[in-house]
Parts: sequence; C-alpha cells; structure tokens
Amino acid sequence: MKKASILFSTIITVMLCSCAKEPTPFKDLPNEVNLGASVVYLNGSLAANYKAEFKYIEINKIMSYGFFDSADQVINILGFDWLPLETGNFELHKDRILYIKALTNFNQVISEDLEGYSYKLIDTEDGFFEVSSIDTVQQIVKGRFEAKFKRTSKNGNKDLGLPKILLFQGVFHERYERL
Repeated sequence: MKKASILFSTIITVMLCSCAKEPTPFKDLPNEVNLGASVVYLNGSLAANYKAEFKYIEINKIMSYGFFDSADQVINILGFDWLPLETGNFELHKDRILYIKALTNFNQVISEDLEGYSYKLIDTEDGFFEVSSIDTVQQIVKGRFEAKFKRTSKNGNKDLGLPKILLFQGVFHERYERL
C-alpha cells in the first residue's frame, strides 16, 4: 500500500511539474509611446533590451517589424512580416499570406548560426498586430501588438533563459528604413 501511495504522489508531482505555467499579461499596456521609446513586455515584465528595427521592402511592397534582444551570444528575434504599408488591425498567423495577416515568428539564435530554442505561435485569436499611424514622408510608424508562443524543442541546448510559454506585448513608435 505504501508503494502505491508513493507511486501515486510521484505521478501527480510529475504531472504538475510538466505543465507549462501560463504567463501573466502586463495589464496597463500604454496606448502610445514617444518616438524611439518602444516597449516590449515578456510574460508581464518589461523586456528592456529589445530594440526595434522596421523595414519597408519597396520591391515587394511589404513591411517587416522586428524586435531584437542580444545578450551573451544569444539573439532573440520577434517578428511581424508580410504586411502592407498601411494602418489596420492584422490577425496573427504562421503562413506567408501577403497583406491580409501578420506573419508572426519568434526565433532564437546562438553565436550567429546555431538554433536556440524553437517556438511556435499559439492562441492566434487572442493576439493582434495593430498599426495605428503611418507617416510615409518622415517614415514613422506607431502601433501595438500581442503574441503568444510555446516552446516545441530545446534543440539540445541547456538553459537559454526563456520559459516554455512566451507572451509578448508591446507598443511601438519608430522610424522605418526603406530598402
């Protein structure tokens, strides 16, 4: 009987530990920020090292919105791509569909060429990418976003500093580059 209760408690403990903890969203996301003062929140906390890099690829007429965090030879990349140069609310997706939705990805790269943890986009119906204002003369764009990812593989890596579930939220106001 004692062995059965130890086995049962071990199974319960393993089940509880293997579940991914749901991240707490940041409740008071600002509606707007100053030019160059974009903010990114990860699981409810300010992710201060993320820098925005936005590009308009003229030949394809698509916008690419990238947020990069680099530390200790690990680069985290959050991107929203394949969007038109216009305002609107765009659904998130993981397929290359021009102009209708925001191709949304999160990647982790180690030492410039090794794959870090792999994540997939989840709960797309809860996420969004909103472009609220674009000034095409001064090349300035404003907006907000929310996207959630779940780790699919560690790719043989040890601790790379990220949890199993990632909830990104942010507000941006940046200049974009024309290519």
